[in-house]
Amino acid sequence: MNNTLYQFNVPPDMLVADFKKHIEEDTKMNASVQRLIFSGKVLVNEKKLSDYGIADSVVVHLVQHPPTYTPPPG
Repeated sequence: MNNTLYQFNVPPDMLVADFKKHIEEDTKMNASVQRLIFSGKVLVNEKKLSDYGIADSVVVHLVQHPPTYTPPPG
């Protein structure tokens, strides 16, 4: 991912998992490999944005997390 800046207007009671799906639509980065960071904390899918104090005009960092590798059986 590059240093592209995206702007999203979403409600603060949105779940992080739903926010990731919203991000996926614009960035084409699969939600399963997204890691969102705000104030030094990795956002947990099951929590709401408001649980982290995310409000208007804040910056949330998006990092691509490599998918976990599962070796084939054998």
